[in-house]
Amino acid sequence: MKLFFQPLTITDDELTIDSSLLIALNKEQLAEKRSLEDEITTLNDSLRQEENSLRQLNEQCDTAKEKRNQDYQQYKLDSSRNENRSYRKQLEADQSWAKKSDEW
Repeated sequence: MKLFFQPLTITDDELTIDSSLLIALNKEQLAEKRSLEDEITTLNDSLRQEENSLRQLNEQCDTAKEKRNQDYQQYKLDSSRNENRSYRKQLEADQSWAKKSDEW
């Protein structure tokens, strides 16, 4: 449609498209496409590495939480067995465990 509205004074030579120009533009587009594909690949690799790192950190946190909970359960078991322990020491120990729990 664009050609239809151009003035009638245009010659056929002006309407022809130089094939070398088309080839150059095509090569430029292909180079840009390859560059963008390489960048996408690089960014995807970086994303996978970050996801793996986060997954490992989450696993470490879960392991640490499980160990802390097991230690606390053992502490509660030990403290319930130790009937001669003073109330004050028991309260201090409970507060220290509560503080550790709040940090998580």
